[in-house]
Amino acid sequence: MSNFHELFLPLLVQLAAIIAAARIGAVVFRAIGQPEVVGEILAGLLLGPSCLGRLAPEWLTLAADVETRFALRVLSELGLVLLMFLVGLEFDFSHLRHVGRTAGAVAAAGIAVPFALGAALAVAIHPVVAADVPRTGFALFLATALSITAIPILGRIMIELGLQRTSIGTLTITAAVVDDVVGWVLLIVVASVVGGEFSWVALGTTAASILAFAALVFLIVRPVTLRILAAERPATTQAALLSPLEQPLSTAKSAVLLVLVLLAAAATSSLGVFAAFGPFVLGAALSTNRRVAEAVTAQWRPLVFAMLLPVFLPTPVCRRILGGWRAGCIGASPRPSLASPWQASWSVADWPPGCADVRRGIAPAWPS
Repeated sequence: MSNFHELFLPLLVQLAAIIAAARIGAVVFRAIGQPEVVGEILAGLLLGPSCLGRLAPEWLTLAADVETRFALRVLSELGLVLLMFLVGLEFDFSHLRHVGRTAGAVAAAGIAVPFALGAALAVAIHPVVAADVPRTGFALFLATALSITAIPILGRIMIELGLQRTSIGTLTITAAVVDDVVGWVLLIVVASVVGGEFSWVALGTTAASILAFAALVFLIVRPVTLRILAAERPATTQAALLSPLEQPLSTAKSAVLLVLVLLAAAATSSLGVFAAFGPFVLGAALSTNRRVAEAVTAQWRPLVFAMLLPVFLPTPVCRRILGGWRAGCIGASPRPSLASPWQASWSVADWPPGCADVRRGIAPAWPS
């Protein structure tokens, strides 16, 4: 599509359909006592080829357009970046003084158990789905992919349950973050070993870069940002009459934080780590200032949860064809996804019937 309007119209229709379906799914699942995020993911499944695509093939043609899919993917990535900033911001990491060791133990178990089970599963299914690739490489990739935790979904559920500022919430999200960082490092190691290009220097450089980024955020960015936010006066007389905890976030403050979030995402992405890790670290660094945390949450959460997250969560499953299971069409993808460990290891029937596609290599972006 070279014409902007020919691209913009279907994009608007898809956005409206995805947001509406996700909201309906969230309301239904909340009514039956289940996490809203499950309803949003199910909504994406219903909009995909397995359901709506069979009833209305013209919708499938519209949704399959490459350019609109790319636009939706950009929006979903932006939603993920902002969600991870809010997750880091809303959790109270001061509880780590009491649950730090427990979080470390949980993280270790969270890596070891899925890795062992994933390796065993890979050995069992290797002759069926990946007979044309080395068994060791397949097992390592699958085991590592299954060790990745779905932090955005986990964080969203914890926030829904009101556990984000409790010790159990802090323990859970901290263990999940450690699992993901270790999982990504393992994935880099596995990819290098399988490809015959492993380098301790490259691995050490990546690890040192991550630590340097975290130190920069906590030691320099955090105090400077909090000082800038504290120095700004209330935008209106009415806001000045409110207590510090009640004062709304001004446009200038929002702009400062948004720039920092985007730069943090760009920084970690350039380091070869998932882009959403940077905003999470930034949010965690600023979470000690309750006034900033509550003001940002109050004004950013509605937009992120209402518009961007409904695009982020249902969009990947919109392209899944469940009928492919019956056709024996299973593809193993060793690409990690912070959003969904299931996406990280399996893509169901994205290819014609009869295929068994084991994708070689790693992509730092999300599954397309």
